[in-house]
Amino acid sequence: MNDKRKETRITVAEAARRLGCTRQHVYNLISAGEIAAVRLGTRNGLRVPEGEVDRFVDRRWVEME
Repeated sequence: MNDKRKETRITVAEAARRLGCTRQHVYNLISAGEIAAVRLGTRNGLRVPEGEVDRFVDRRWVEME
């Protein structure tokens, strides 16, 4: 089984809180393929694997000299 399937899934609102952005921005990131999400049900069903937030931040980390 894939590691992402074992991860706890969080709501889009929680992902936005952790990233310090709006829910709409998280939806935009999901649509752009920047953050993976899974749809559970039809209403308010998007969930983000918890590690996706960390992986997203890691990919954008910039070291300033």
